[in-house]
Amino acid sequence: MSPDDALEYLIKKYEEIEGIYDEEVPIRDQDMVLIEGIVIDKNNGDSLIALAELYEKEHPKKIYGLYYRGLYYEKGGDYLKALKYYKKAYYKIPNNIPEKDMFFKNIERANNKLKRERDVKTNMYLGD
Repeated sequence: MSPDDALEYLIKKYEEIEGIYDEEVPIRDQDMVLIEGIVIDKNNGDSLIALAELYEKEHPKKIYGLYYRGLYYEKGGDYLKALKYYKKAYYKIPNNIPEKDMFFKNIERANNKLKRERDVKTNMYLGD
């Protein structure tokens, strides 16, 4: 299944549920997680923006839309934008949540990649 097919399936599934029960039902986190692997692994993560937009629409107060945007930019090599979204997500996490420290690793990883990229460019400029 392609990432676009997975996203379309999920949207249609919930449209059908709404049609049956005549009530708007937000897409559950569990269902988002089920398609996450397909979206991340295939097409170099190009469909992550669509997943981020869907998550932000369905669950605007949660961090996952920002996380998926950060991951999209990180996979595309735009580490500065990745840091922007990872940091936005990080600051939305309450301090008493143990996973906050684990999430910070995304910021560290993107920051390290950005530093390495800048080091390479500096060395190229200096002729090393």
